Amino acid sequence: MKIYKLIPFRKLRHKLRDHYNPREICIDKNTRCLCVAPHPDDEMIGCGGMLCLHPDNFDVVGMGSSGTDYKKRTAHEHAKTRTGEFHNIMKKLNIKNHWIYQTFGVRGVEQMNAMFRQYIRDLDTTKYDYIF
Repeated sequence: MKIYKLIPFRKLRHKLRDHYNPREICIDKNTRCLCVAPHPDDEMIGCGGMLCLHPDNFDVVGMGSSGTDYKKRTAHEHAKTRTGEFHNIMKKLNIKNHWIYQTFGVRGVEQMNAMFRQYIRDLDTTKYDYIF
């Protein structure tokens, strides 16, 4: 199925069809890719297929560990569980370069706002051909 058929508005669909080229992304052995995920598991939801096909090409960063109180777990316990799951999946996929920031507090963007300066310091996006 062509992706533009998923778009409900006919005029928009026709405009996009003329500009959509599914062969635009070309990953060879020297291509460097970065997958940026807001939380653990979003990397798999967003581009799990690409990670499975090209594990040697990808670095993966989790922007936050979802450290919030959850059911009977404290924020630190929840973050530790999510971080462990993230590292286990990366190991199974053979993604060598992966890291996740430890974030705690309220849900959502507020956790990541507190880390924004550190993200800017740590992430050198100039070395990547593609960022997902």
